[in-house]
Amino acid sequence: MKRFVFLLLVFVSITSFAKSDFSDKYVMRLRANDLLYFILPNEIESLDKNKSLKFDITYATSEQDVTINMSIFSKQELIIDSIGLASNKNLFIKDFKIFYIEKEDGWWCHRISCRVPFDYLKQMYLSANSYKIEIYDKQKVLTYTFSGKTWKNEQLWMNKLLALITQNITNKR
Repeated sequence: MKRFVFLLLVFVSITSFAKSDFSDKYVMRLRANDLLYFILPNEIESLDKNKSLKFDITYATSEQDVTINMSIFSKQELIIDSIGLASNKNLFIKDFKIFYIEKEDGWWCHRISCRVPFDYLKQMYLSANSYKIEIYDKQKVLTYTFSGKTWKNEQLWMNKLLALITQNITNKR
């Protein structure tokens, strides 16, 4: 019985340690001329009493930009005219795509996509404070950010991944 309990504790320790690895947060595929990274869906908290914004990131190492796909939830349908990324340097995006708008469980879901320079994405995660995503509607601004502890964890694994991607870009040249 003591051996069983010991083995169970060892197993639980190993699996919980393995879960702390950031490899479960992205998928990488080798393609003919580059590497394709898909950073799995994540959430950033709303400052406006809305649901969290859900986003994923896709990056091909042969390109200069990453694609960020977002699901924005609001009680009313939005007329989005631009997206702001606020960090050490601010980025204002007017060129984005709306994939769809639909009603889900009493909330309007707006699925949009935009492109951001890879170097800007790296800069966003170097800041001591969390960046903000601002969704500009004709009548209001919806703001999203990571809380303090959540930001530290997010920043840590994302910087590891961004360093790995950068290293693979450098090695390819």
